[in-house]
Amino acid sequence: MTPSLWRNICVLAAATLSFSAGAWADANTLRILTWEDYFDPELISRFEATHQVTVQSIYYDNDEVRDQIMAENQGNGFDLILVDDIKLPTYIDQGWLAPIATERLVHLAGHGELWHQRVPGIEGYAIPYSWGTYGITYRSDLLDTAPTRWADLFEPNEALTGFIQMLPQASELLVIALLAQGDGPNSTDPAELAEALALLSAQKQRVAYYQTLDFDDNLLNQGLVKAAMSYNSDAIVLQERYDNIEFVVPDEGTIS
Repeated sequence: MTPSLWRNICVLAAATLSFSAGAWADANTLRILTWEDYFDPELISRFEATHQVTVQSIYYDNDEVRDQIMAENQGNGFDLILVDDIKLPTYIDQGWLAPIATERLVHLAGHGELWHQRVPGIEGYAIPYSWGTYGITYRSDLLDTAPTRWADLFEPNEALTGFIQMLPQASELLVIALLAQGDGPNSTDPAELAEALALLSAQKQRVAYYQTLDFDDNLLNQGLVKAAMSYNSDAIVLQERYDNIEFVVPDEGTIS
């Protein structure tokens, strides 16, 4: 398979988008910058066997790390990138992406137009791959009272205090704090933002870890945390492995 064809293959993720980047290192190697466990190993093996190539996955564990990798390399060195739709326009403006030859991707006919129109200006550079939400993943066997609100993570009961895990990205934490205090997730009101920052600051002493859920030797399974702010996709993976993992979309709502 030729380099020009590789640069026009896209794989997508719900609520995130995947696109082709503009650098080529090896015509027989497809380099993917992605979250871990977003591609089925069996699918990768079949792809490698069918096309006689090697797929190399480079993992990041949060959006800020991905952005740093892209900036340090000026978008070079990757063929496919899994990225959220919010950051994608910036990547396009930086000139880090090559257009996708969508006419070669016959399966796109089955995609709803909603997903292609989600973010104006990205058509031709990205294809929807997966979609999901934020919520609370928790150990049902360690909590007598299940968390049902974001506020439960900010003003936890005694059993939960010190056993909370939050995601590490500041932008995501701010959105959840706004929801917890009853404001809109996209608020630009200075008073509401100041209140949300104060809420996050007060929460710090009750949080054990700021990091993304791991799948192997994860903090929930070890009992080091009892509830975690997480992506629903991560919760699904853990629920497939453990019987004591539950996931809830909080009463205040969430974002996707």
